Amino acid sequence: MEQLRIKEEGPVVLSGSFVDKSYLYYLADMMKISDSKDVNNALSQIFLRLGYTDKDTIRFKSVPKDAWDMVRIIFEVNGKENIDVKFHRRYGKDVLGLSLTDSKGDNYGYQCRVSENDGEFTADVYLKGYHVGKDKNLVICERGFDGVNYVFFSADDATQGKLKQQLTLNVECSVEEAFENRDNGVYYSPRNEAQLIEYLRNISYPVDLCSVYNGICDISFDDVSSLVEFNLNVVTENKTKGFNDREVTDQILFKRGKLERFGLLHEGKVEDCTMDNRGFSVIFIGNGYIEYKTVAANGGFTSSEVDYVDCERSAISTSCVREVAEKLIDMFPERCDEMFKGRYQRDDALSCEQISMFDQEKVYKKKD
Repeated sequence: MEQLRIKEEGPVVLSGSFVDKSYLYYLADMMKISDSKDVNNALSQIFLRLGYTDKDTIRFKSVPKDAWDMVRIIFEVNGKENIDVKFHRRYGKDVLGLSLTDSKGDNYGYQCRVSENDGEFTADVYLKGYHVGKDKNLVICERGFDGVNYVFFSADDATQGKLKQQLTLNVECSVEEAFENRDNGVYYSPRNEAQLIEYLRNISYPVDLCSVYNGICDISFDDVSSLVEFNLNVVTENKTKGFNDREVTDQILFKRGKLERFGLLHEGKVEDCTMDNRGFSVIFIGNGYIEYKTVAANGGFTSSEVDYVDCERSAISTSCVREVAEKLIDMFPERCDEMFKGRYQRDDALSCEQISMFDQEKVYKKKD
């Protein structure tokens, strides 16, 4: 077994004594390096960018697959744990993709570029996404030049006796920033991303979406209107016989600075409707329209879209609609006209209360 330490700051990479060396030729081709004997040199620099140091020893353990478009290698790190690494061409024939699964089962996806200059190798490694955790503790991230998508799942101990939920945040940056990212070969990430992820993975369930929105903005965004899209939503699961019914129940959606959807879930039985229920979701979608979803007591959801809610609609909880409308006014008072579209009249006062939501004339007036 040959030991190669090309750069002092890089980890030691030990080649395996395999008879078939074709995997080295495939890797050299993917890395765009001229000599397959230098693959370990390049790997040392890649592992360096992944956080390993010159104190680590990384040994080839097995090569379960070797082909022109994908090479899978099991590496042993410091004689203690294994990492499963797939080198692939899924991002294009001129781009080296790398998928790493660690000993805990967490998976990280990277895009890599290897450079060679007078026998010396360097590597640039960009995190494209990851799946971290298991079951209800799973966190998923997928990146692109123009944005990022995060998915967080409620932990089992947070949902005892409650509806299970999934929080998703999708951000698309400005067109100018996306072009700049593409030119520089880097993926988009919001400001203070590590702090943002730590905040979101520790929120309480059921989700208080307005509080979460404020927390996200405090950490990462001064003004979401500068983004092409900001979509924060909650998918709620209500089990029924034979399958799990899932619906978007809470949402704050901005597109190019315009609030297009605002909705919240009222969890828990309400009495001012005729349907047997576990709660209601109300989402304002603009122009006075709402999407209304009943969390059915026997499982699943019933959905409808209405442009006017009055006391004659016995299957709709007017108290839940009022609750969400008041929250919208608290959160985004300057957006109410475009969302309610003349259904409501408001004083210019900063503090308002709703006195009549379901009469013909809908009025907000200043609190005493």
